[in-house]
Amino acid sequence: MTICVFAFWVFTACSAGAQSITGAERDAVLAYAEPKTENLLEGFNAGDYAVFARDFDATMRQVETETVFTQTRAAIQNKIGKYVSRQVTDVVKQDNFIVVIYNGRFEGEDGVTMRLVFTPDDEHQITGLWFDSPKLRQK
Repeated sequence: MTICVFAFWVFTACSAGAQSITGAERDAVLAYAEPKTENLLEGFNAGDYAVFARDFDATMRQVETETVFTQTRAAIQNKIGKYVSRQVTDVVKQDNFIVVIYNGRFEGEDGVTMRLVFTPDDEHQITGLWFDSPKLRQK
């Protein structure tokens, strides 16, 4: 089972309408995305919802409540452990949203796909989140 927290359309990030971002535009995206991703993952590991959700938009705050966070975090950590590191694999634009796709390493599994979706406004808040891996899909 894929563990998802999303604002309606995260799964469209791989659709035909997604366009890779490169060069200086990619660098600009990563300048805001990387610190927000790091905060989220630090909060995830620590079990600290306030840190985890600090950069969420209003929609994500409604979807990913503290209760949902606690349950989702437990499900992920029971299968693959804590987050260890990540590498950016792609940055795409989809329907004016920015999606940063990572290859994540967790204590119990390498190759965990992590997608973070950012709002197109100047605040670049997180509006979607998705973790996927073979172990997460196991029952």
